[in-house]
Amino acid sequence: MEDILYRLAPAHVLLRVLWLAPHDFCCFESKYKNWHRWLAEKKTCAVDFSVCDFLDFLFRRNYECMDDCDSCVACELTEPQTNPCLATEITKEDQNRFLNQVNKAFCWEPVSCNGYEFIACEQVITERAKKIDVKEQETFRNKRTELYRSSVEHIGEQLKKNVTLPDVRIFLDEKDPAAEKFETIVTTIIRNKKPSGKGAVALNKHQVLHLLESVVGYTLDNLCFNKGGDFKILSPAFEKMRKAKIDLAAVYNHWDVLEVKKYLPDLLIDDIKSLFTDSDIV
Repeated sequence: MEDILYRLAPAHVLLRVLWLAPHDFCCFESKYKNWHRWLAEKKTCAVDFSVCDFLDFLFRRNYECMDDCDSCVACELTEPQTNPCLATEITKEDQNRFLNQVNKAFCWEPVSCNGYEFIACEQVITERAKKIDVKEQETFRNKRTELYRSSVEHIGEQLKKNVTLPDVRIFLDEKDPAAEKFETIVTTIIRNKKPSGKGAVALNKHQVLHLLESVVGYTLDNLCFNKGGDFKILSPAFEKMRKAKIDLAAVYNHWDVLEVKKYLPDLLIDDIKSLFTDSDIV
């Protein structure tokens, strides 16, 4: 079957054919569907989808090897025929030889039948996290902080006279923003006070969401990396966002908890999820 696919594929297309065991296929099917929902920006209960996690599954996972199918064996020939192209006996390990050549060329995870370990679908591959040091964590966090600030500046270029943006900038410059200040800035963004003066306009719905994504992400990063902390102190602010019908699923996906977990493997995801789903953390 693989040989037929290779022959029919265009010369400029390199095929990477994977034969998945039932468990691996079930994981792929679930992640693939969530990826389609994420692309379509559909609201769904599965708010923990991560593109990085999906890519890890595709290219950093050692899949379970499958036994040869013997349920429909071809009829035996009365006269043995030799084929020089198939003279070499192919073992279970050798059957992945070409696949592993492709994996090696692109630095992807090689398939090793003897090295297979069962991994649950929702389990995050944390091999990289073991190699992360303090400097890498700091670099990762600084890049995220710059993204939060650049998002605010992008809105500022469109709304130069908006009265909310200066308060957001001040908050993102706080080295250790307190929960009270977080609640205050969230309230300010939600109220979205219309500035006075000719040509001044208030924030639109998408701009409000982007500002909340930035301040929520900055605050959660601070709690996770600096304090390791008590997420319950942020509950009042999240309750206000919930009452204002803010799309908390979008805010959660923007923060990308699974990407953070690569640098903080001991991070308790359930505690953070509780903020986005209920005002009380259990």
